[in-house]
Amino acid sequence: MASLPKEMKALRYEKPEDFSIVTVPLPKLRDNDVLVQVKACGVCGTDLHIHEGEFIAKFPLIPGHETVGVIAAVGKDVKGFEIGDRVAADNSELCNECFYCRRGQLLLCENFNAHGVTMDGGFAEYCAYPAAKVFKIHNLNWVDATLLEPASCACHGLEKIRPKLGSHVLMFGAGPTGLMLAQLLRQNGGCQVTIAAPQGLKMELAKSLDAADTYIELSRENPSAQFDKLKADNPYGFDIVVEATGSVKILEDSINYVRRGGTLVVYGVYANKDRVSWPPSKIFGDEITIIGSFSETYMFPATIDYLDSGKVKTKGIVNKTFKLEQFGEALQSIKDKTAIKAAIVFDLYSFLNDRQHGSWKEQSALQLPPKMNIGNSPLFKDRARPVLRQTFAPHDPEARPRRGTMDSVVQFLLDRSRIDVSKIRIERATEEYGNQTLASLRRARLIGICSSCDLTVEFRLTKTGPISSTISETDVGLSFNGFCFARIRLPEVRTSFWATSVKIQGQRLQITDMTTFKAYIRSIILDDETKFQLEQGRCTVTALGVTANCNYRMDIPIRGMGGPKAKLRSLKRRGEDVTVVLTIENPSPVEVDLGNTVFELRSGVALAYAELKGPLKITRGTFDCVLHGKAKAGAVISAKMRLTGICAEEVSWCREAVPFLDLPVDKLEVAN
Repeated sequence: MASLPKEMKALRYEKPEDFSIVTVPLPKLRDNDVLVQVKACGVCGTDLHIHEGEFIAKFPLIPGHETVGVIAAVGKDVKGFEIGDRVAADNSELCNECFYCRRGQLLLCENFNAHGVTMDGGFAEYCAYPAAKVFKIHNLNWVDATLLEPASCACHGLEKIRPKLGSHVLMFGAGPTGLMLAQLLRQNGGCQVTIAAPQGLKMELAKSLDAADTYIELSRENPSAQFDKLKADNPYGFDIVVEATGSVKILEDSINYVRRGGTLVVYGVYANKDRVSWPPSKIFGDEITIIGSFSETYMFPATIDYLDSGKVKTKGIVNKTFKLEQFGEALQSIKDKTAIKAAIVFDLYSFLNDRQHGSWKEQSALQLPPKMNIGNSPLFKDRARPVLRQTFAPHDPEARPRRGTMDSVVQFLLDRSRIDVSKIRIERATEEYGNQTLASLRRARLIGICSSCDLTVEFRLTKTGPISSTISETDVGLSFNGFCFARIRLPEVRTSFWATSVKIQGQRLQITDMTTFKAYIRSIILDDETKFQLEQGRCTVTALGVTANCNYRMDIPIRGMGGPKAKLRSLKRRGEDVTVVLTIENPSPVEVDLGNTVFELRSGVALAYAELKGPLKITRGTFDCVLHGKAKAGAVISAKMRLTGICAEEVSWCREAVPFLDLPVDKLEVAN
């Protein structure tokens, strides 16, 4: 057995809002204690209250109450545990002697202590716990295992509520613990579960976890109309109303959604100074039961079963991870709600090796150098582990082969990531001729060689792994069918586990291969599905203090327009003058401003009814297009008509893109 260090790194508060990274002695073990080498520890809203001196915190303090890790040492009287066992820690310690403990009401212990709240916890490299308070974990990875403590609180809440079969449940809030409680209620008596919470990441997560039957996405600016509708749609209210936001205002109003004989659950974490005002006559007359659900005791075995089996889904709840030195950032991410749930992680190697557990176990061996398996390869253990721990010596010649291994590992993770595009806008198409005349360029067949446009892209970067990382700003090539037609500058991106939103606004794009670019535009307009590639980009990826050099390469599938469909809303003719209003449907995320365009409205097989002109800005979804022109002499409308693109009036690549548009048009009556 490797010898233990005498000291460890820890985060310690001397008083509220005053924390620092310190070196302290390892915790002393009592005879029935185990020493846990911490692999990860969750960060939640309770840590914010502790930071501010609220809750029941006692200082000085090493916080951290959602601890998971491996057994590093055991006391002399400990049985059933071996060094190396993967465990999660129940943070509570009870006296078993006070008035409440002797009556079996352990959570009300008068001498209640909790690691990370009133005694030292898991924001340290090691932490000691009574052996009776640690539990072996099997299928869960370290990130998801940090949810066992809050999930145990949810199990305790379920036990307190004891829902009757067929109960209708309303939950305010979509935080991590609330989402797990919602799943438990749905599986244990809740016939209909409704979650009401603001629009955003948490509600997206709630839907992905299938946590409820109904979702009410509240406006952040003015939700009053939605609250009124909720009451109108449920005139008898709900059997169970759970307030899980920690908002006093919502808690006060929650009682108005409880049906007569129903139950109100006070489940959020509130400041000690908070007060509510309820009319006693309503509680008395409607026989409303009010329940508080605080923490948990001895719920870990049941909770591990729920999470291990996948009955309670947790994927994506922890969406940001940080080093211990980044605790301030972690706390801020909880405060400003950019993190749904965060975790402090201590060892990148453990997370890579931990791929055999939980949500990582379905992944095949990493495609690294021959015979290199991330889980058990001697090559990885001998070379990757040292580079992760010694990467702060990049100028050491002996470190170079180790850094190559690290680059391969991170490259593999980057290659598995995905970009989901929500918008591509192409506008301001131009040709730039310098001192040459347009005629001379045409003679030289160089039209398009200096083409450009503005490009705006909005996308979400997903599947970047469980560890927050920073991908550096970089130039990448835009390619279609293996040919690069332009280069674009990607901004620096800080990833999160759930998804990272990225926006590139109005970047000027110099088109270097017009043939390929036009082929791509044609594919967007005509095909149902298309894709382009990001390639030839070099970037650095930094996570947990480790920096790797990577190639940026990725296929980006997007939905095409599939040959946009048009509906003729009106066609007005006065003499030869014709005005056409079309409603065009674009199912693609791509928007293209083609400028002033020329079309022919054709009837029959190829008979031109009118030549029409007007601006055409293709936007997402359904939009209107107004065109004006002259009717051809003797032209008549037929049952089958088409709007066929001729060209763009401005000199740009759009001139050759407009003919790709050949839209079938539903016929309407002509208004004279």
